[in-house]
Amino acid sequence: MDCRKALWAALGLLVGAAGCQHDIRMNPVAPPPQAQPVAPPQAAVQTIPPNAVVRKESDLPRKTPHASTCVAGGDFFAQQAQTPDIGETAKTANQEKARKAYQQALSIDPHYLPAYESLAALYVAMKDHSHAVATYQKAAQAFPNEPRVFYELGMCHGGEKEWDLALRNLARAAELDPENRKFVDALGWMQARAGRYDDSLATFMKVHDEPEAHYKLACMLEHLNQIELCKQHLQAALDKNPRMDKAQALLAQLNAGPAAVVQPTSYTEPADPEAAPTDVPAAAAKGVLLPPPPRFPIRYENTTPLPAESGDGAAPTEE
Repeated sequence: MDCRKALWAALGLLVGAAGCQHDIRMNPVAPPPQAQPVAPPQAAVQTIPPNAVVRKESDLPRKTPHASTCVAGGDFFAQQAQTPDIGETAKTANQEKARKAYQQALSIDPHYLPAYESLAALYVAMKDHSHAVATYQKAAQAFPNEPRVFYELGMCHGGEKEWDLALRNLARAAELDPENRKFVDALGWMQARAGRYDDSLATFMKVHDEPEAHYKLACMLEHLNQIELCKQHLQAALDKNPRMDKAQALLAQLNAGPAAVVQPTSYTEPADPEAAPTDVPAAAAKGVLLPPPPRFPIRYENTTPLPAESGDGAAPTEE
């Protein structure tokens, strides 16, 4: 009896083990589920129309640069053109790049004053006087109340010894800014350079005291080799200010030069003014008294200081 119970128990265990193996084979363990990609929200999806034309970046229109950016680029090339020992070909190429940059700036903003000034200065450096004058004139039309435009235009004419045009524009600059010593001095230097000594003295006295005005005129007279007139104005300066060291130094330098007869400070009107000699030192050596320089009306239209000119038209440097 006991043997049969043990037999049936063993048989049950055997059948149970066979059933478990059958379930494993018929129902294998499934692998863990993998993460599925999350679809982007519908609003973030960009749809392209069926007939749309996709452009490349090179096909897109370029942004228009600011006029100041063009001028900065032009200034760079203009400075490169002035590099010492630069070849003529490279110099011309840099000047051409600068010109195009300035003209591009004006095409973007026709009322950008630095573009006019830089372009005109470039033409001056290229010794293209006609284009320089034309550029300054356009600037003067666009900025009729800007004194420095008329100053630069006057200096441009003065560099070519076009005295009337130079004086007209410098007077305009002085009129627009009458307290600007640079502009007023420029007019005074140019008047003296053109031989209008009385006008020059009156102009200098607009912004300087009388001794300084006489001294400045004397400097230009010394530059023009009008030695006797120069000494007279130096003496006039010292009469007003005996301690004016620079006038004393220049007068001592002139007196230490070749001996010459000093012309008296007073003038005597000759019978025929047109027959009077124009060479002051030669006239003084002959004992001829010259009439005073003719007086010209002064028009203070624009006061701009006169920077030193190159060559024969250079203004003297103050000490």
